Parts: sequence; C-alpha cells; structure tokens
Amino acid sequence: MEADHVVHALSPGITAMIRLDHSHVLTMSHRYRANASPERKRLIADAVCLALEIHAQLEEEIFYPALEVVLTADEVLGKSRPEHDEVRRLIGRRRSACSARGSRHSARA
Repeated sequence: MEADHVVHALSPGITAMIRLDHSHVLTMSHRYRANASPERKRLIADAVCLALEIHAQLEEEIFYPALEVVLTADEVLGKSRPEHDEVRRLIGRRRSACSARGSRHSARA
C-alpha cells in the first residue's frame, strides 16, 4: 500500500496533465514563424498535432468519463467529443496533404 501512495504522490493528476498539455501546445504554436524554413514549420505543426491528439485522448478516456459521473447532461461535455472529432479530421487532412506533397517532391527527385 505504501508503494501505491508514493506512486500516486509522484504522479501528476489528470487536471495538471491537461493544463500542461494546453501550455505545451500554446508554447509550440508561439514558435511557429511565417519566415521559418518549411522543414521547421512542418516539425512544429507535427508536434502540435501529436500533442493535440494525446490531449484529446487523455480527456476522452480519463477526464470526461469522470466528469460525466458528476455532471450528467452537461452542455460543455456534450460539445467536447464533436470538437475532438473535428480536430482529428483537420489533423488527418493536414497529414494527407503533407503526405501527398512529400510524394510529389519524391517523384521529382
């Protein structure tokens, strides 16, 4: 039981993790510059997309189910999953576009 207490004490809570995700994505987005190289822009965008996907998964698998127990029929929770679906759709479009662009560049080489 003591080991469980130590692990719990050292582990960040879900709300702390979600706040950290928000800060992480915001910090990365501030690194994006219009005059940066295309490769730097791609790397930053890839990192932001991955962070958003992890964030959405944390919320959907841990945070929202816990909130739904306490807040039944909450309007904000009801909007959250469709918003995450839209984020995933946009990330998918971006990845498809990047993949197609990469294929065109490879074909020219």
